[in-house]
Amino acid sequence: MMGVLSGLLWIGVQMPDEKLHVVFCDVGQGDATLIIRKEFQVVVDGGPGGEKLLSCLGRHLPFWDREIDLVVNTHPQKDHLGGLDELLERYRVERLMINGVFGGGKDAVRLRKLVGEGEVEIVLPREGDVLRKGSLQFEVLWPEERVGSSLAWADPSRMDLVSEIVLGKNTDVNILSVVGLLRYGEFEVLLTGDIGIDEERDLLKRGSLMEVDVLKVAHHGSKYSSSDEFIKKVSPKVAVIQVGKNNFGHPTEEVLDKLKKIGSQVFRNDLDGDVEVVSDGQGFWLVD
Repeated sequence: MMGVLSGLLWIGVQMPDEKLHVVFCDVGQGDATLIIRKEFQVVVDGGPGGEKLLSCLGRHLPFWDREIDLVVNTHPQKDHLGGLDELLERYRVERLMINGVFGGGKDAVRLRKLVGEGEVEIVLPREGDVLRKGSLQFEVLWPEERVGSSLAWADPSRMDLVSEIVLGKNTDVNILSVVGLLRYGEFEVLLTGDIGIDEERDLLKRGSLMEVDVLKVAHHGSKYSSSDEFIKKVSPKVAVIQVGKNNFGHPTEEVLDKLKKIGSQVFRNDLDGDVEVVSDGQGFWLVD
């Protein structure tokens, strides 16, 4: 009898509730964020590989659930898309938001192949686009304009040309990272991909930024992101750094000091594992 009750309790823990859950998954040196509101589910980036991404989803989603409403790949680098091919194999994905630039590499090629074989709708974002689901809203703050086309993204020969035209000699796809503001009632989360100081400066000039409750720190805490002006403007109560063992020096002491100076509570996946924030649309709290 106890075994049956334990099983029922275990299932109950995974049942969706009315609150918003934002889980910054521990996927090693990379980004992957799971957003859950009732039966609506969003994955932002897929980390460097599928095993840790799927493990995180398994910890936070009902075991029978095999549908993801939206996947956002902020930019095509392995530490952000490496696990998305296995995600598409395991889950039915309705829409895929991409920044329109093809970064190359076998992970990106495999992802495009899987998308082409399925029925996934491609969404190319631009500043001002807003996706709504009930009281949940995802607003695109960057890139400024749409890049490429959904047809070009599915055609390797055309996509390389699009990337060359957009980036020119600059091969840094980070500059077109999708930046999104997640809003649920009075609760706000800023997701920044791997934007750098130049992109932060553009967002500041455009008046796109505001104080937020939670910040996903850009580029794993790199010194080339998180300028003083940017950090002061968004003034997050909680800052999450998606980072694992690495040789890049992420996160830098400089960025950590900036966050501490404004009173942010800092969490890191390499030290804290999965970081889960829950909100009822007014307040928010972290799950131990």
